[in-house]
Amino acid sequence: ATNRLVTDHRRRRYRLGPDGTAAEYLGTTPALPVNDTDWYRAGAARGAAGWAGPFQVGIHPVLAISAYQPFYDRAGAFRGVIATNWDLSGMSAFLRSLEVSSGCRVAVVDARGYLLADSVSDTPFTFANSSDGTGTFFRRRVNESADPAIAAAAQYLSPPPGGPSSVWRHFYVGTERYALKAAPLGEGV
Repeated sequence: ATNRLVTDHRRRRYRLGPDGTAAEYLGTTPALPVNDTDWYRAGAARGAAGWAGPFQVGIHPVLAISAYQPFYDRAGAFRGVIATNWDLSGMSAFLRSLEVSSGCRVAVVDARGYLLADSVSDTPFTFANSSDGTGTFFRRRVNESADPAIAAAAQYLSPPPGGPSSVWRHFYVGTERYALKAAPLGEGV
């Protein structure tokens, strides 16, 4: 007997239950040849696990990053790349649940200055639906945050040339004083 992989290149999304199994069907993304995705190309080129993204998942209003891992047969020949997407709305919910000091905000920003998640009710993107069910997806830069303190912090996020990779400083929004601590997360995100 032989096994044959059959795929229609459609992504089926599920919310995982506490035991790690698919608990709730969330929808199907139209056909997408995976070898055309950033995560597949990165995994094939690097030959090692990594992160890709952030990106919009299909036509859905979902911002995600992918963890990928290339795989090989027993002879060491490349066979493909497997990946899983992490819906970043869960990160925003987690950040909102943190009990930190009064007035504190937490924002996660990518290397290009776009929001990935934050601890306020601000979403890291805007999404405009169209009549055919697709939508236009626009990511927000930090300085476009609806929260004045997060937006104002944008101008201080870059470390000084030749200085440490993290930033620690105070700044004002009106008469309110804020402290900013910014540090890089790591490669690829």
